[in-house]
Amino acid sequence: MSIKAAVYRFQSFNLEMILDKNRTILLVEDEAVISLTLSHSIRNFGYEVITVNNGERAVKACAESNEINFVLMDLDLGAGMQGPEAAVEILKCRDIPVVFLTSHSGQQMVESVLGIPHYGYVMKSSGDFLLKSSIEMAFQLFDAHEKVRSSEAKFKSIIDRDNIRCE
Repeated sequence: MSIKAAVYRFQSFNLEMILDKNRTILLVEDEAVISLTLSHSIRNFGYEVITVNNGERAVKACAESNEINFVLMDLDLGAGMQGPEAAVEILKCRDIPVVFLTSHSGQQMVESVLGIPHYGYVMKSSGDFLLKSSIEMAFQLFDAHEKVRSSEAKFKSIIDRDNIRCE
């Protein structure tokens, strides 16, 4: 295969992943106006959106629905379970990309999610372009990780099978 053909194939593969909008995003935001604004934007990007306003409902939604492919989680959810705690609980049950929403920047925000697997942060005031780019990049990274995991599992099964034959 020529380099040009390989590059085209790679670009087509990435474009297919980006255009796969048949995905559902769980938006976890306690402020109603921000939730409505963000859910409207996300729908305009072509995704389905489920909204909840607290951490407990986010954990329950992810546990009950296999349709959710992505979590956009506010760090500060007011009273009750906060975003980082909800993300930890969700990730115990499901391997799913999580991006944190915040209205604050700085070291405290970064420290609040240390050790929690996530795909980045989005400032609530960042605008549609950055929100869409962050969602698409998180999906690309997650899909790439899934492909690597699948390849590793196949490779391991081949190695295990061949080791059994050799013994």
